[in-house]
Amino acid sequence: MVLPSRVRKILVLMISCVSAAPPCAPSIGSAFCSPGSSHAFHRRGRCAPNLRLASTRHVDDIRPDRRGFLFGFAAAAAVPVAVSAEGEPAITAPVAVPVAVSAEGEPVIAAPVAVPVGEVYIEDAELRKLFGEATVRESQGNVMAAQRLYEKVTRLVPKFVFGWSNLANTQVVSGDFEKAEASYTTAINLCKSNLASIPEDSFGKRKCDGMYLIMLNRGALRLNDGRSSTAAALSDLRAAERLRGRPDAVILQNLARAEEISGLYGAADRNYATAISMTSSEVVPFWLRAGMVKMELGDQIGALEIVRRVEVKFPEAPEVSAAISALLAAKGDMEGARRRWQGMYSAQQELYKNEEYLTKKMSWPPVMRKNLALVSGAER
Repeated sequence: MVLPSRVRKILVLMISCVSAAPPCAPSIGSAFCSPGSSHAFHRRGRCAPNLRLASTRHVDDIRPDRRGFLFGFAAAAAVPVAVSAEGEPAITAPVAVPVAVSAEGEPVIAAPVAVPVGEVYIEDAELRKLFGEATVRESQGNVMAAQRLYEKVTRLVPKFVFGWSNLANTQVVSGDFEKAEASYTTAINLCKSNLASIPEDSFGKRKCDGMYLIMLNRGALRLNDGRSSTAAALSDLRAAERLRGRPDAVILQNLARAEEISGLYGAADRNYATAISMTSSEVVPFWLRAGMVKMELGDQIGALEIVRRVEVKFPEAPEVSAAISALLAAKGDMEGARRRWQGMYSAQQELYKNEEYLTKKMSWPPVMRKNLALVSGAER
């Protein structure tokens, strides 16, 4: 099935949010504002998870549009969030609920509707019109109206893959992450059943293309919603990479983040490096994470080189200042490290002295935390 050429990307979740001052902004492809900031430095009061919202457009022959959740990163509508006293985005994640786990260790989420074979085309003209109206409302920023229409589509055409995936996108934007994950899971199961029902050598049948986008979105969501395991997110993102079949900066950024959190620093370094090479024309905040990973692997020169480039574009970001301090300390330049540290506001310094803040909120790797403590005087 040929996909329309127009690409529309919506930034909804973000892999990380910088501390203190301007809380959060888009990187090039991530998901929620949660543990492990540094992927966003500007746009006060805004934040988003790097999902690639893979929605569909209303055309005569409804087909999926390659819209991206940039856990990967993109531009367009970021989602306003509350801001805490420290200037950090305050996202209230859904209450965690027990989730069954399969033999492979994957979370088993009950899909809203269980159907045998998914469909990628709506035969009924009136229902296609309804779906098209939903996509228009969503493109206009009327997310709640779009969500109501998508819910109606899923009730009337429960086997329609993109009804569920688009519904999930709107649920992410509205902050209903638990339902969004369930809707993505339903879309994925329908897509898999559709592909399984069509022989490989068949022609002219509508196949479920673009499943990598839905896997990317669910993986980004799982990585950042505070409920799911990193292992589940890593599994989704690896599947997205495999299904994509070629390098994709958005997938690689999210995958590298998941690998970094899992302690797979070598793999994270390789994927960050590839993502940077694909976005080298513009420095984006996720580069800071790449620098930290290099430091964890003992590459002080490479780490400082990347972070210095981030510093040029985001000179006021407190996380960048703290990172520069830590890297200078590792280099043995304690005078330079202290000078950079002392240039931060006292409130910012207090945050970066806090081990729990660095570990749980910012997800800094061990070596970076240890070197920063040499400058801040905090006990590690």
